[in-house]
Amino acid sequence: MKQALLTTFLFAASATAFGQVTLGAGQAPVNNSMFTYYDANEPNPPFVFNKTGTTNVWDFTTLTPVPGADDTSYSRLPSQVSGSSNFPLATHALWEVGDKTTTFARIDATGGYILGIYGDVFGTGNNMALHYPGTPKVWSFPLQYGSSKSINATIEYKVSGAEVGQPSIDSAWYKSLQLNDRAIIAEGNMILPAGTKPALLEINREHSIDSLFIKGTATGGQWILAPNFPKEKFDSTYYWYSSESLQQYAHVIYKSGLVTDVNYFKSVTVSPVSTGIEGAKNKAFSVYPNPCKNELILQGCNLTKPNATITDLAGAVILHFSLTKSTVDISSLQPGIYFVTLTDESGNSSVAKFIKQ
Repeated sequence: MKQALLTTFLFAASATAFGQVTLGAGQAPVNNSMFTYYDANEPNPPFVFNKTGTTNVWDFTTLTPVPGADDTSYSRLPSQVSGSSNFPLATHALWEVGDKTTTFARIDATGGYILGIYGDVFGTGNNMALHYPGTPKVWSFPLQYGSSKSINATIEYKVSGAEVGQPSIDSAWYKSLQLNDRAIIAEGNMILPAGTKPALLEINREHSIDSLFIKGTATGGQWILAPNFPKEKFDSTYYWYSSESLQQYAHVIYKSGLVTDVNYFKSVTVSPVSTGIEGAKNKAFSVYPNPCKNELILQGCNLTKPNATITDLAGAVILHFSLTKSTVDISSLQPGIYFVTLTDESGNSSVAKFIKQ
């Protein structure tokens, strides 16, 4: 469920009858919620999803889930998540398993807004805040069939070379032009294992141009484009919102014209579940082999005398123990997706995801 920066957003819906679905601030996402989705195989024959108009039916029960490959995302109270002090107006902190950043959003009576992201933005192990200039308005309320919204944002961030893992350069300047066209193109019913739900279908077309400039001795002290930049992408995603949803109930993601991800609603849990992002404080570690059958090796953790906890996708604790060596015996686990969290005596923690074969 990887999504572009401006597409990660949660909405809730209410409806009175088939073909009458409206979204508004009164049904904002419930914080401390965990949403789990079936990650589906690409259907053959293709699943017909790009219908328009007001009397459509989308049957997701025809899609085959991939065993052990469910997707999970969270809506958290900003105060519970690292980096929230950078976004004091945020009402929601949104995170998806596998992401290195948390998205901070605000939902009020007028609509939904993206404030920015916090985390390992450049994949170097350093957490930082990246703000969206002008606080782009993702949607205006009420949201219903025929609604549309265009979003233009230029994101800039200047850091030292060391901060992005390039100590040989003095400075790096990241600039990204984000263009999004969103439209509610259809409404109808979607059929899910959980039942039939009145629904809206949104198409979100994404166009981004990323540039990275660098300056240092090797560049003669001048700003130049980094190798392989600029990068331009044209992608699109279809989202379904249910009449009772806390988040989109299904999506189909296109990357470079090809379907790369299909999933649909499985379950929701409302509790103070951990995303693994908060409290990490740059204590990153990695695990291998991944997937793993028997012995999981932990590498790169600099926590002192940590306790280890292994949880499943639902947040249930499977194993809890003091870590005395860099290997963990996982042979007793059932095949599936798990998280191993290391926590030291000061409360610092870090998490890694692994697949048990």
